[in-house]
This record gives sequence, C-alpha cells and structure tokens, in this order.
Amino acid sequence: LWRVRLLTGFLLVSIKSEVGNIEKPCDYPAIENGKLSESLEYHKNYYFPASVGQHVDYHCVDGYSTPSGYHWVRIVCSGRGWFPEPKCLKICNARQPENGYFSQSWKKAYKEGERAKYVCNTDYQTEHEGGEVTCTKNGWSSPPRCIRQSEDCEPPPEIANGSIAGGSVQQYRHGDRKQYECNTEFKLVGSQEIECIDGQWSSPPSCIDTLSLIYLFFWFYAHPSAPPFGSKVSGFSLVCFGGKLQHTVSISSHSLGGIR
Repeated sequence: LWRVRLLTGFLLVSIKSEVGNIEKPCDYPAIENGKLSESLEYHKNYYFPASVGQHVDYHCVDGYSTPSGYHWVRIVCSGRGWFPEPKCLKICNARQPENGYFSQSWKKAYKEGERAKYVCNTDYQTEHEGGEVTCTKNGWSSPPRCIRQSEDCEPPPEIANGSIAGGSVQQYRHGDRKQYECNTEFKLVGSQEIECIDGQWSSPPSCIDTLSLIYLFFWFYAHPSAPPFGSKVSGFSLVCFGGKLQHTVSISSHSLGGIR
C-alpha cells in the first residue's frame, strides 16, 4: 500500500510540474533596444515567467521604433511565447541628400528593412543604381548621394619630344589618368601624370633637352638672387619652346621642382 501511495504522489508532483510549465511558458522578454514599463522592470522576478493570456507593454529607446510605429505596444503570452514578437527596429532619418530629394518627400523616417528611393537635381546622378537605399540595423546601407555628372575627355594632348605612355584611346572618363614619357636625352618638367576633370585635361608636362637644362642650371648658378623660373629677369624672360630654352617675352609656368 505504501508503495502505491508513493508512486501516486510522484505522478501528481510530475503532472503538477508539467502543468505549471504549460501555464507559464513566457519568460521575461529581453528586447534589444526596448524596455517594459518601469513597474514591470522593477518587479520582473515576481511577474515572470508569465501565464498564458497575461500581457505586458513595451516601448523602444530613441532611434528605434516598434514594427507598428506606436510608442507603446502590448504583447500577450501564448502557448508558443509572446505574441506578437517584441521588436525594436532601427530608424533611418530621411534627410534630403545634397542636390537631391527623396521620392516620398512627406516621409520623414524609414524603419529597418524598408527601402527608399531618391532623385537628383539636373546635372547630378544617383550614386546607387536605381537611386535606392535600404535602412538596416546599422543605418542606411550607404548614405544617399548625388554626384555631379561629368563630361568625358578627348585623347590627351601631345607634347614635343615626348609621348603618352601606353598610347591613348578616343575617349576618357572623369577621373581617368595618363602619364607622359620623354624621348632619349630629354628631361620631363612638370607633373608626369595628367587627369581628366569634367571634360578637361590638367596641364601636361614638357620635355626639355639636356643642353638647355644644363644652360638653365648655369644661368641660375650665375644669378643666385634671381626670382623663380617663370618670372621676368632684367627685362627678358626664359621660356621652354619646342624642347629648348629661349629668350622671349612670354614664359612657361613649369617649376624646377618638377624636373625628372
């Protein structure tokens, strides 16, 4: 008889334990970037785990939003946990990009997972294909930007006693670069590389023959107080023309620091 009572008591305890787990299936909801009411947060050891049908309210911290957009949202304990699932989504502010605007100009913010389209003003184009960006948990997938539409460049200008390294093609895009090289016994003066900027090439270098270069150094050695190359000296100027230095009234703008 005592064995029957012991077995019965064990079964009752087991059943009661299982029923208790079913009745209270909802633990304290730890919400990333979200909070429950102050009273629930303070007494969470008393309220949780919660029973089926019991409800709690939560809200999100600044910079985040509930899926519905309401400040306070109520969730209910069900047999499968809290419903709806409590979430706080990142908010991406819809600040108008420079030289452009969002298609839905009335919308001031987007929630995590939402996509937004933006349009650029005349002479500008969207940096992203289709002008679309996505709001992620870290903010915009990449900031919406409008970049200036740039014109292409024609082939780089040729220079005397030198050539374009690697040859040239008929068209170059904004930002493309090309380098020059001088013929044998000629030295490059100026920047070796030029860049296509809004349809125009930056200033190309010159190629000076070695004899003219030697003359130039001797001249400055004899005139240590002379102003920098390119300024008028004693009523005349020096200019690089056709790869040779000549006395003339005009002057090249190349500096000695660019001699290669």
